[in-house]
Amino acid sequence: ALALAPLAAFSTPARVDFISEPASYPNPFDSRTGRATLRWRLAEDAPAELSGYTVFGTRVWRRSFPAGAAGARAGLNEVPWDGSDDAGRKLGKGMYLAALRAGGDLIVIKVGVRH
Repeated sequence: ALALAPLAAFSTPARVDFISEPASYPNPFDSRTGRATLRWRLAEDAPAELSGYTVFGTRVWRRSFPAGAAGARAGLNEVPWDGSDDAGRKLGKGMYLAALRAGGDLIVIKVGVRH
């Protein structure tokens, strides 16, 4: 009889995402009276960069987090955004994209701003 090796011996291990559970709440939010909370989970401490873009691809803000700091810790991370650009000016209403890079992963969170 031919003995077959277990299937697991030939399969690639399932990839565990470094960044998981991306979210923004409330979404949309009114930047005149509140702020959005962007949240995600990281598999381990790692440097992270969060950048906000218009739907046309123009970067309007950026934040960097060193490994182990809020925003770049293993587990749940939450970061507020008040709808302002890097210069502190309130952005117009519309859809924005928050791109997070950490541990070789990239995720995008959609954030709606209303007035």
